[in-house]
Order: sequence, then structure tokens, then C-alpha cells
Amino acid sequence: MLILLQKVDVVMFVTLALFLNAEWMSILNMNRKLTREQAEEVCIELRSGTTRAKIAEEFGISSALVQQINSGKVYRIYQLRYPIIGTVAKKRTPKEEYPIEDSYACNAYQQMN
Repeated sequence: MLILLQKVDVVMFVTLALFLNAEWMSILNMNRKLTREQAEEVCIELRSGTTRAKIAEEFGISSALVQQINSGKVYRIYQLRYPIIGTVAKKRTPKEEYPIEDSYACNAYQQMN
């Protein structure tokens, strides 16, 4: 009887949670660092070109959380396309190229043939 009652309570809670709007869900989850409005402001700042470190300092959160917001893992806004801003690839300097004759593997192969 008790197990059945617990299952009914869980089903009722989930059903109730589905009908609540986002504001009520944020009230139920008090562990969040940002409100929905603040998360939207973070998205606006990202689009304007502000760095993650500056956004994190401004809102008092970690730059990792800003990156998660950017990728849509947390505080997802369904009207936006993710990632909000792409990552910038670092320019790589070309490595020195060695002539084939200096390579041990090539010399060993030539000796076998």
C-alpha cells in the first residue's frame, strides 16, 4: 500500500511539474545560480561579443557555466540556436618538416628493399 502511494505521489508531482510554467519551476529549484532573465542577459552578452571571463565576473558565476549556457546544456532558451557563439580556433604554427632521407623509418625500409 505504501509503495503504491509513493508511486502515485511521484506521478502526481511529475504531472504537476509539467503543467507549471518556467517561473514556478525555477522557484522549485532553488539551487540555480541565475534566474531565467539573467540567463537571457548572458545570452545577449555572448552575442554582443563580450568574453566569457567578463560575463562570469559580471554575474558572479564561473566561466564554465557561461560556456554551458553558450552550448545550451543549461538554461536552454528554445528560440535560440546553439552554440550561441562558436569557438575560435587557435592559429597553429607549421611544424618543421624533415626531409625523407633523415627519417629512420624510411632508411630502414630502403635497406629492406
